[in-house]
Amino acid sequence: MKNIITICGPTGIGKTGFAIYLAKQFNGEIIGADSMQIYKYMDIGTAKPDTSERAEACHHLVDFLDPAKEFDAGQYAKMADEAIDIITHKKRLPIVAGGTGLYIRAILYGLFRSRPVCRATLAELSETLEKKAVLIFTSSWSAVIRLLHRGSIPMTDSASSGLWKYF
Repeated sequence: MKNIITICGPTGIGKTGFAIYLAKQFNGEIIGADSMQIYKYMDIGTAKPDTSERAEACHHLVDFLDPAKEFDAGQYAKMADEAIDIITHKKRLPIVAGGTGLYIRAILYGLFRSRPVCRATLAELSETLEKKAVLIFTSSWSAVIRLLHRGSIPMTDSASSGLWKYF
């Protein structure tokens, strides 16, 4: 098991400064755990470590992604795990610092446990859904919300266009 220090909390409480202090004291490197600080060009409003702070301690997963690119917690967890491996391989201490709880939980506990998808079962279920599903269109969102609360209509990806599938 690898030792990891985790610092989390809301913006502006000094997580970065504390992480830098710990990195200097314990031969560490910082892994950013903030869903906005990962993006390039978003320097205002994110409390992203500036260049002088990044010069004081090595930072990973900060200021690396173009905002036009898609990114999710699964990708973050994979990259953070790789950064942890790199840091520990150098006999240094990983220090995770940020305010995005989902990212921190993804590192510490994983996102979810699942079995591999059975393609045959998925195909069979999709075929059944196509045969039995009925498409309806509604302009009465309040009626749809009431039905959703009752569990009468499961929501699908087409919800935003007003299409709902139900049996």
